[in-house]
Amino acid sequence: MPRAHRSPLALLTSLVLVSVVGAGCGGSTNATTTTTTSSAAPTAASGDRVSISDYAFAPATSSVRAGSTLTFSNRDQTEHTATVTGSADLDTGTIKAGGAGSIRFPKAGRFTYICVFHPYMKGTVVVTTP
Repeated sequence: MPRAHRSPLALLTSLVLVSVVGAGCGGSTNATTTTTTSSAAPTAASGDRVSISDYAFAPATSSVRAGSTLTFSNRDQTEHTATVTGSADLDTGTIKAGGAGSIRFPKAGRFTYICVFHPYMKGTVVVTTP
């Protein structure tokens, strides 16, 4: 059977996907990470929990009280982080597939965070006064 020809756009799209998926397969940080492993099914995100699935944070915006801890559960098959933009202290470190990591937010404010391996993954946490 003759080999199908792919358009230049299809080839470029394939290369980009391979590059993006491959980029998330490693890395390290110096931050302390709280990591747990669980085989439980994903739960709905509450005010103190964010799910990482399909290379996205859900919910995209969370609210917690100052002094609270926000836990990030990684449901993807690759490593992720939740790293607050501009603050090395507010970071989960590397969260392995199936694991979880946490960040304690000591003061009120609005904080944006990303995955350092996949910077297009973005989220926000609004921290209110207790």
